[in-house]
Amino acid sequence: MSVSPRRARRAEVPTVPHPAPGPPGPPPPYRGVIIIEWPPSPGSFPYAVMGGRSVAITDAVTGRLITTCPSMDITVHAGADSLVTADLVLFAGADGEPLLEGEPVPDGEGYRTGTFPFLVHEMRVRER
Repeated sequence: MSVSPRRARRAEVPTVPHPAPGPPGPPPPYRGVIIIEWPPSPGSFPYAVMGGRSVAITDAVTGRLITTCPSMDITVHAGADSLVTADLVLFAGADGEPLLEGEPVPDGEGYRTGTFPFLVHEMRVRER
């Protein structure tokens, strides 16, 4: 059985996106895979926008809600030729690693935090 030229060309196209070129050095050490869920847009206006309040972030592997984002500060990167990633500001443990659950570590007058890169498995809008 022969493979059609169209099918052969399709096999040459990579099926997994690759990270966009960036500064020299190793890529960021992703700290896990997450699902980001926004609340539904208010009202029925056709151009209603998504709000940043009441966003839920879930660990895509364990299914557990990540509750250690002190300000829900999320920066999503969605380049057309790269993986979708998100930088999350999270509480950090005593070792400086992201704290995905548990109690925050006091650090002087506040709590230790850090910005950590994650791969995004899914983004969705919560149903009404």
